[in-house]
Amino acid sequence: LTHLGALTVHPERALTAGQIKKLRGEVKELKAGCIFREPQFDARIVDNAMAGTGAKSTVLDPEAALISTGPELYFTLMENVAASMEECLVR
Repeated sequence: LTHLGALTVHPERALTAGQIKKLRGEVKELKAGCIFREPQFDARIVDNAMAGTGAKSTVLDPEAALISTGPELYFTLMENVAASMEECLVR
């Protein structure tokens, strides 16, 4: 995988239209095929940033926020991360 960039959102401050436009331009310019977002962030931000770019999006939960604790947590986490990547990266 090649990391092309990151979108960091301050939870108390919405992105401006100009910032979203800039992000969309970067996604197009970099020809990003997949954008991963963490479950705690608003999906609409990613949807707006990638609109018209052809990039796909999926949730990646590296902190296991969506997984119940227990002895299988690590294995479930690894399976979920792999499934999310496959879903988004396989065209």
